[in-house]
Amino acid sequence: MFRAKSILPVFLVISFLLLSACQPVVAPVTQTPTFSEDTPVVEETPQAQVTPTQAVTASLSEQPYTSPSGAYEVYLPKDWNCSEIGQYRVDCQPPDGKANLTLSATATGYELMQPAFAALVNAGMVYTYSDKKVYSEITRETNEGLISISAAWREGDIPWQSRDVFTRSGAAAYQLSLSAEQTQWEAYAPLFDEVNAGVAFHPESLSGKPIYAQTYKYTAQDVLFTLDVPTAWSRYADTASIENTQLEGFLSPDSHAAVQVAVYRQGSLIKVETKAFKTMEIMRKVYGYDLRVSHDKTLPDGRERLAWSAARRKVSGISYFDSFGSSLYIFSIIWDDAFEDMYMPSLGAVVNSFGHD
Repeated sequence: MFRAKSILPVFLVISFLLLSACQPVVAPVTQTPTFSEDTPVVEETPQAQVTPTQAVTASLSEQPYTSPSGAYEVYLPKDWNCSEIGQYRVDCQPPDGKANLTLSATATGYELMQPAFAALVNAGMVYTYSDKKVYSEITRETNEGLISISAAWREGDIPWQSRDVFTRSGAAAYQLSLSAEQTQWEAYAPLFDEVNAGVAFHPESLSGKPIYAQTYKYTAQDVLFTLDVPTAWSRYADTASIENTQLEGFLSPDSHAAVQVAVYRQGSLIKVETKAFKTMEIMRKVYGYDLRVSHDKTLPDGRERLAWSAARRKVSGISYFDSFGSSLYIFSIIWDDAFEDMYMPSLGAVVNSFGHD
């Protein structure tokens, strides 16, 4: 796994805290989720005045819905509006829009151990709820290969309640998200229980499929560029380790691969002769002073590409760097050497997503 030196204690985790693991540039972690300053403040959600509601009369379809990837089957509520999001996810809502059901599958390459599975769960919860107001976790039930989280939050001014059930099955992880307006939760609960009980998982169908294929768009500091990063990878940040430098990264659940961005602000125009020197200075502080560059290439768009390795930690990476005015950025993909074949397609997809808004 990635290992860090003296920079470990100073990382500020900006999403749910990661699970404890040896890592290159991340903080010691716990299993208790907290939101960052970039996400809604977690606070006690006032309970809405619940008025009596009739039980939901919707029933489940006679035939199961099968994911285009073949990764799962699920009986969906009749007369709900459902849509496929790519090959791995389905979203459904009743006509009145007062409830929601989402089921998604993630190929993980091999069966994750429980700590890595829990890290995936935390990242999934950040991705699902980071835009919700006054999010408050109610309960968390944890068993081997199964984590269920109940929470309350607001959509606009309306209180909602949710339950997310994460299941590890072979080389795949599944997230079933069930939510409803808080006043309707008890009415929908029996239907949600039926849906959950009827899900069948087929992780063998994901064999050979891209791992961690579901992504979202990340925008670097100062809007220098964008990347598509996996939703199941934990996000972290550090503003204290290196002077005038903001570090942000995304770590795979098993800590064997990462994407990292460093943005250095000089306060004055960065000259060409300074760019390469400062880049290597920052990279050696982050990845170790035994870092050795094996390939250096200038790209048509002006970026420079460095292939490198750090033999002591058995870690390798590819970094791209460039400067704009007084800012210098370094965008890197990193992997443990033993996991290169497994992670390179996912890391390559991140590299290919590089763009400017």
